[in-house]
Amino acid sequence: MICGGVGRIAFGLNADQVGNLRTYRVAAFCQAACLILFPSLTETQSLMALSAVFGFALSGNMTCMLLQIRDEAPVGRYGAAIASVLFLAWAGLGVGGYAGGALFDATGRYGGSFYTAAVFGIIAFVLLTALEYGPGILRSNHSLPDVL
Repeated sequence: MICGGVGRIAFGLNADQVGNLRTYRVAAFCQAACLILFPSLTETQSLMALSAVFGFALSGNMTCMLLQIRDEAPVGRYGAAIASVLFLAWAGLGVGGYAGGALFDATGRYGGSFYTAAVFGIIAFVLLTALEYGPGILRSNHSLPDVL
C-alpha cells in the first residue's frame, strides 16, 4: 500500500516534469517487466520486493492514465471519458484475474498467467510509444467520438 501511494506521487511529479505520455510509458514498461520476472522467483523476500515494485508501477500507470485522459478529452466530455476508461480498466482487471486463474487451473503453474499479462503490458507499451512518437498513427485529432 505504501509503495502504491508513493508510486502515485512519484509518477505524478515525474509527469509534471517530462510529460504524461512519456511517464505513462515508463510505468507500463516497469509493470510488464515485473510480470515477466514474477514466475522466476522462488523466495518470499524476492516476491515481496518485486510486489512492491509492481505496486509502485501499477499506481503510476493508473495516475498517468488519468492525466492522459485529462489532456486528451474535451472539457465537456471529461467525466464521460474518465468513466468509460476506468470502466474498461476495471473490467480488464476482473477478466484478467479470472483468465489468470483459469490458466493456472489448466496448467497447474502461474507462468502462463503472468506471461499473458506481460504480453498485454507490452502491447500497452507499444501503443503508448506509437501515441508519443507517431500521433498520426493512432489518431487523427484530439477529440472523442460523439457517442460519449
